Amino acid sequence: MTWTIGIFEREQQVLDAARELRALAGESRSLIAVVDNEENAPLLSSQDEIPLEGVAGLQAAADESNGAFWPDEDREIPAVAYLNSVQGAGVNGQAAAFAAYALSESDEVSTTEGLVRLGLSSSAARTCAPSVEEGKLLLLADVASLEEAARLMRSFGASDVVQ
Repeated sequence: MTWTIGIFEREQQVLDAARELRALAGESRSLIAVVDNEENAPLLSSQDEIPLEGVAGLQAAADESNGAFWPDEDREIPAVAYLNSVQGAGVNGQAAAFAAYALSESDEVSTTEGLVRLGLSSSAARTCAPSVEEGKLLLLADVASLEEAARLMRSFGASDVVQ
C-alpha cells in the first residue's frame, strides 16, 4: 500500500479533502486522518467517515501491551547484583560489592515510530512527524493516482504532500 499524505492546518480542510478523495477513488480505498491527540480534533472525532488515529493513542496502546512486563505505575523494577570478590586478588575473600540499579522502561513510542506502525515508510514518517508534533493534521490516502490525490489535497489547503 502506498500512501499519499497531505499535511493540513485545519480539520475542515481534512474533511473536505477526504470527501473529495472518496468521490474520486470510491469507498474501496483507504483514508486515515492522523493527529497528535484525538482530543484536539473534535470535528474529526465526531464523524465516522474517516478513521482517526492519534499518536497519543498509539502510546497508550503500547503502554497497555507492555503492562504484563512492567506491572507498576512507575514502570521501574528495582534490581540488585551481588558481585563476589575473588580470593587472592588482594582481599581476604570476605569482601563483596553490591550494585543497585533499576530497570526502567523509557522507550516511549515516538511520533515517527507511531506513524511507521500506521503503515508509513520510515522516510515518510520522519518527514511527517515534526508536523504532527506541531499540531498539524495528516490525511493518508491510498489511491490509484498519486498525482491526482496530491493535486486534490493541495487544492483543499494541504501545506505539503508527501508520497
